[in-house]
Amino acid sequence: VEDAPSASPSFFPSLVPTDQPTESKCCNLSPLGYDSFLTSIAISVSGLILPGTPQQRALDWLTAEINFCQCDINSCQIFERYTLAVFYFSTGGDSWEECSMPDLSSQAAIDTANIDCKITTTKVPPALDIGLLSNGTDAWLTPVDHCTWAGIVCRSSSLCVDRIEFEGNNVGGTLPEELKRLLEVRFLILERGDTSGPIPSE
Repeated sequence: VEDAPSASPSFFPSLVPTDQPTESKCCNLSPLGYDSFLTSIAISVSGLILPGTPQQRALDWLTAEINFCQCDINSCQIFERYTLAVFYFSTGGDSWEECSMPDLSSQAAIDTANIDCKITTTKVPPALDIGLLSNGTDAWLTPVDHCTWAGIVCRSSSLCVDRIEFEGNNVGGTLPEELKRLLEVRFLILERGDTSGPIPSE
């Protein structure tokens, strides 16, 4: 009798706390374990991640976060947070006219960036506005829920992104394929920008 094939290993690392006496960074994982977890999330969205790409910059930012923690792989949020970071770096986020990532080591810089962030989203018809959270008003890549970033509107039930909207703001570059991972997005509105490439879809 042939041996039964072994079960395929899970793509995501186990979230069982490590027995090693290392300080937990997030999700009851050691810092190295949590970074590996985030890397597996990024690879599941982007595939191969090459140095110097928006994908690598997004992953570097995600693993450097120390004040924000997401662990549920069954939620859209951890995948969307990485995807939105890829969008930020793919569209020249550091050169946006406003709401760019501030110095994350300085709470004063974060507060100032949030005050200066004036982007608003278009009021959609009432029939389409049911079950949505308020428009985001914070600078991008700050250590808060990404549903509060400017130009983002999320659904109140799932907390998944419903709309990304920028009017101008020097948004440019090529739209990343990762946008197709935003499974509940209904609107992608980029007016008076300089983006190129097709809108990714499944």
